[in-house]
Amino acid sequence: PIIAFIDGEAVITEKVRGEKAVISKLVDYCNSERKSGTPYALARVNNDSAFASLKELADEKIGDENRMEYNLGCIITMNTGPNAIGIIYRT
Repeated sequence: PIIAFIDGEAVITEKVRGEKAVISKLVDYCNSERKSGTPYALARVNNDSAFASLKELADEKIGDENRMEYNLGCIITMNTGPNAIGIIYRT
């Protein structure tokens, strides 16, 4: 599932099957919703291969000039599980 944190609550916004489809959907969400010119962060827990794919696609479709990288902590992973990846951005 794709989980968004909206007003402090975790909300499942969509259920997508397959790692490639999820990565593509995350990047598309960021492109369509991110406030123009603001930085964004790629986030991960333990899934290095999926994170590398996310980073590659984000660089291609969003660019890397405003990109940061972030390791997710235990509070978020309680909701997502140990292999989470994500994009954090301002709308």
